[in-house]
This record gives sequence, structure tokens and C-alpha cells, in this order.
Amino acid sequence: MKKIFPIIAGLTLLGGATVYGVTQANAAGVPNDTSIIEKIASKFNLNKDEVKAVFDQEHTERQATMQKNFEERLTTAVTNGKITEAQKQAILAKAKEMKSAHEDLNGLSDEEREAKMKAKKDDLQKWATEQGLTADQLKGLLPFGHGPGFRHDMKAGASATQNTQN
Repeated sequence: MKKIFPIIAGLTLLGGATVYGVTQANAAGVPNDTSIIEKIASKFNLNKDEVKAVFDQEHTERQATMQKNFEERLTTAVTNGKITEAQKQAILAKAKEMKSAHEDLNGLSDEEREAKMKAKKDDLQKWATEQGLTADQLKGLLPFGHGPGFRHDMKAGASATQNTQN
């Protein structure tokens, strides 16, 4: 089994960094979508609720497109024999779970966030091993990016279990 730790660590760090950045930006008073909506509505003398509806619709459409692309990549991987149908379904379920789990990081201290992210990383490592998924199988399939050092940390022939022992 290929080394899975870099993928899991990258996914966990990316999600945590995103939530942390948004939390810090909001705490620092950096404008968010609401203030952009208000600025557009004010600048062009538009109804704020109508502008928000456009933003919400665009967000929903983008999310649907990303989900469709993600599912198509998984279907192609099944067709090409890279993963099984059962693995595809497991990846879809885990991606959905991870997406909702990121909301749990909002409002936490740095220490609390770090502890939760470590627990999520450990859970993902265990999950990947249980699914029999390798780094090569997951590479390019997941709807998340991977963090710095992803390629550098990849070493052929090491399993997720071996990597956690290093």
C-alpha cells in the first residue's frame, strides 16, 4: 500500500487552514460576502436581498458543478479499474462527512482546532487503510487539494501504517 499519510495530512491541513483563515479574517473585520453584497447593492442601487439571491444561486451552481466533476472522476476511476465501486461510494460518503465536519472548527482556539484536526487526520488514515485505498488511487480523485510537501513526502511502497510509525 502506498503512503497515504501525506494525502490525509494535506486534506486535514487544507481544511483547517481554510477555516482558520476565514475565522481570522472575519475576526479582523475583513469583508466577507455579506459586505460585498451590501457594497454592490449600494453602489448600483439594488435590492440587497436580490443581490444576495444571485450570490447564493451562483454558489449553489458552483457547488453542484464541483460535485458532478468529483463524481465523474470517481466513475472514471471505477471504469479504469483504479478503484472499486464500493471504494467510490466510501469516498463519496467520506467527502460529504468531511465537508460538514469543517464547520466544527469554527470559533475554536488554535489549540482546540489543532487537536480536532489531528483527530480528523488520524480518523482519515484509519478510514483509508480500512478501505484498502492507496495514495496512488486517491491522487487526483478527491475534491480537496493537498498541502505543501505532498509530492516530496510521497514514497512508493509505504503504507499509511508504516508512515505513522516514522
